[in-house]
Amino acid sequence: MSFFAKLAHQISANVGDAPSRTFLVSALRAKDVDEFVESVRGYQIKFMQLDRGPFVAEALQTQLSGVLLSAAQYGRSLVHSGGPPSRKITFAIGTTRLPALWQGREFGPNDLLICPPGVEIDLVTKAGYGVATASFPLELVKATIDSLGLVSIAHGSTSSIVGLKHQAHVIRDVFGAIFDEAVARPYTERAATWALSKQEDLLRLLLSCTDEPASKVKLVSNSERARVLKAALATINDRPGEALALGDLCRIARASERTLNYAFMERFGLSPALYVKAWRLNGAHRDLSDEHEPSMKIADIANKWGFWHLGQFAKDYRRWFSELPSDTYRRKHSTNAQHSTIGLS
Repeated sequence: MSFFAKLAHQISANVGDAPSRTFLVSALRAKDVDEFVESVRGYQIKFMQLDRGPFVAEALQTQLSGVLLSAAQYGRSLVHSGGPPSRKITFAIGTTRLPALWQGREFGPNDLLICPPGVEIDLVTKAGYGVATASFPLELVKATIDSLGLVSIAHGSTSSIVGLKHQAHVIRDVFGAIFDEAVARPYTERAATWALSKQEDLLRLLLSCTDEPASKVKLVSNSERARVLKAALATINDRPGEALALGDLCRIARASERTLNYAFMERFGLSPALYVKAWRLNGAHRDLSDEHEPSMKIADIANKWGFWHLGQFAKDYRRWFSELPSDTYRRKHSTNAQHSTIGLS
């Protein structure tokens, strides 16, 4: 999408400058995962980095009359987890040609994802992946469905992926028009009026796509690999400090090495052993960045995640995140110290 090329700096409309129907626009380029997570509105999101290199991402969001529109593009391969905006129905569509996996199902560039409230985010994306999302209040969605005479969208906790034919590029064009206009003129009453109209158009378009006879809902696959992967991931999550061997995971998941390896490669593009290592490194990264862990030393955090040789830990960590553990720790805690000093002065 072209609007990312226009982001020279972060912008944000102050309430005093915003029109009467508060129209908020924010843009972000982040080279730190914590900065990105803290700056994104509405979402309770976490990331696990699946490939080597510095984290980099950019996002653009608009908020008007309870509707939150977001677009993001990521420079690393990631596992996304957490939750979408509460009390809203969220629609998502890819903005790049790269496919993704949503809860183990293929989520392609010509698919529309629909997430009712309460859905847990489970998205695996490749480096360079982009996505646009629109989160609408439940009452607005219901009223629009009734006005259009469409079949109601289920409000349960199950998401759905709808395969589209020709509507995908139209949806991306509408997103692009809204964001391009928001970057160009984010503060005026006229811009808010125009954005409100385009939001209504977007919601009607999204709902009409779900009602198209040609649309195809992709169902969840309850395969043996899904069962094996679920059991293995539960074990990994329950034992953060253990460098679990392939044999351990096979025994616990009651699966052959071949089946387990295929399951991990299919979902994450990593072998089980490399996934376990990446998961532990990401856990250490979160703790090193955690402002609630000021008393924990780097060695304590490394040991917590099963890294007992500090020299090897530093080497592996730098290879994965392109910085030393001490760099991550110092950046976060020096920032907190500055904030504390400012608050006391």
